[in-house]
Amino acid sequence: MVPWFLHFRKPWNHKTSTPACMKSTSFSFALMALFFIARLSTTLAQSERTHLSNDDLFQEIANMDHVLFSAFNNGEMEKIKSLFTEDLEFYHDKGGLSGYESNMEAIGRLTTGEIKIRRALITDSMKVFPIPDFGAIQEGQHDFFETLPGQAERKTGTFKFIHIWKETDDGWKIARVVSYDH
Repeated sequence: MVPWFLHFRKPWNHKTSTPACMKSTSFSFALMALFFIARLSTTLAQSERTHLSNDDLFQEIANMDHVLFSAFNNGEMEKIKSLFTEDLEFYHDKGGLSGYESNMEAIGRLTTGEIKIRRALITDSMKVFPIPDFGAIQEGQHDFFETLPGQAERKTGTFKFIHIWKETDDGWKIARVVSYDH
């Protein structure tokens, strides 16, 4: 059986001869060595760019999640604003795409109105993945609760999220949000 890639171009008779470049053991060795060196240098470069271990990165992002949502739960708008990049893109499976200004307005309404909204991370759902030379991906689930005037707090739902955290000179900020499974 002829390999699929030989159907397109047959520069040699694949049944009776070997291409000249493949006859040379030194050529094959050099090709393998080149591939190995390229792969090794890529791996080393990536590990040099990641300044935190995975455990440290997880703790750092878990802390930033706590900082952000403590501010959210307490209506601290100036703190909330400082934790998002101004080029924020927020993707919501029901509401579509929105940016920084519209999200800050919406968060302001949610956190300072008569109806109180609270968010709680489901801690064992959280995963964190490094993004070399940028930041981290945080993925997980969270519960939201609301309290209407004169009523007890009630759970409104459990939803999934992805936060893309960017490490800036001013600290960690969320650059992208994907909110889904509503």
